[in-house]
Amino acid sequence: MKPIIIVHGGAGTWKNKDLKKATEKLKSAARRGLDLMTQGANSLEAVEQSVIMMENSGLFNAGRGACRQKDGTARMDASIMRGGDLACGAVGAIEGVRNPISAARKVMESTDHVLLTSHFAAKFAVQEGLAQLHEPLTEAGGTGETVGAVAMDRAGLISAGTSTGGLSRGMDPGRIGDSALVGCGTYANEYCGVSATGHGEAIIAAVLARRASEYVELGLSPQEAAEEAIQYLQKKTGGTAGLIILDRTGRSGADFNTPHMLWDSLTAEDVEP
Repeated sequence: MKPIIIVHGGAGTWKNKDLKKATEKLKSAARRGLDLMTQGANSLEAVEQSVIMMENSGLFNAGRGACRQKDGTARMDASIMRGGDLACGAVGAIEGVRNPISAARKVMESTDHVLLTSHFAAKFAVQEGLAQLHEPLTEAGGTGETVGAVAMDRAGLISAGTSTGGLSRGMDPGRIGDSALVGCGTYANEYCGVSATGHGEAIIAAVLARRASEYVELGLSPQEAAEEAIQYLQKKTGGTAGLIILDRTGRSGADFNTPHMLWDSLTAEDVEP
């Protein structure tokens, strides 16, 4: 199989002055993941490292750009999943960790659990040696939204991951959104991988990522599945969201019902001279 990665920078509204920088960072994140797989890394590593680049940028509502809840504290959610064996890990309402996506992977690989939350997740991350978030967070959060990535490596293994700083406003302390919940914000199996973004409460109600994957399993293309999933969410909840999908044949798709969603896909053929 030829490695392929698809990334997103969230579904929402972008200001024109921020769009160029965010688009460039998104492309760099995709290139980072693809380069790793070209060098022999698996798709889980590619997803993690691509998301890390976006978390570290401060341009998105994730990692350094995370929004604050009503008490002034930034609490972040993230999840990661490997499709081959359904292995997954997640953190919710985690504070003070530079890269929540890495904490999610540590939960997957170093515990018997799927989800750790709040100060317990932060303590676990420290014990695992993960970097702390020493830089000041942007006062109003990043200029964009949730970030995510889905990749397939040379072996055909699909992985997906999502990271967020939550809603841009009005979050009660301790609120956890879809990005921490496998099947809602993130999902991967042997058929496809999905990362969602948008209004977390609506995405949770629709179990959006898993619903989109079921459409692929029923024979829809990733693009058709993305469109069907967004239509379902809008009809049932009236919520706004977007998602990206990558299937086991290397086809990708994306759809959203917000003004904007930044996303990009990259294969080895796109960068070969």
